[in-house]
Amino acid sequence: MDTSEQFIRMCDCPEIQGQRVKPAESDSRCGLLNHNWDTGDVYWDGHDATIWTSCDDTERGPYDMTEFIWLPRPDQTIALLAEDWLEAVAIFLRWFESPKPEYENDDGVPDSVDAALIECYMEHKHNKAWNGDEWE
Repeated sequence: MDTSEQFIRMCDCPEIQGQRVKPAESDSRCGLLNHNWDTGDVYWDGHDATIWTSCDDTERGPYDMTEFIWLPRPDQTIALLAEDWLEAVAIFLRWFESPKPEYENDDGVPDSVDAALIECYMEHKHNKAWNGDEWE
């Protein structure tokens, strides 16, 4: 799982964060506010990337989970691309084979599969490209 500073910045946008739409709930057992995380979700809390397992495993708190940044796993980003996973893979392959000027001075590919999938999603669904600092 990519937890680089750049990947975290890429995910910290309304187009990505808005896709995690499970209804919010408060869970007083571990001091969480606005807890709407599923088992296996990865989030950035400002210090560490953590895999959400359950409220019972959380010893920190109280804190407001809406302040955390969701880092989609590759399977979650694929599901955002299309309902049918074969269609999502086809979309990704077309995107991957297209020229990418932002990588011409590099080895021609993003730093991680996670980043490549996020870039593909943003271009396909939102017509935005990552310029190295932000989506435009």
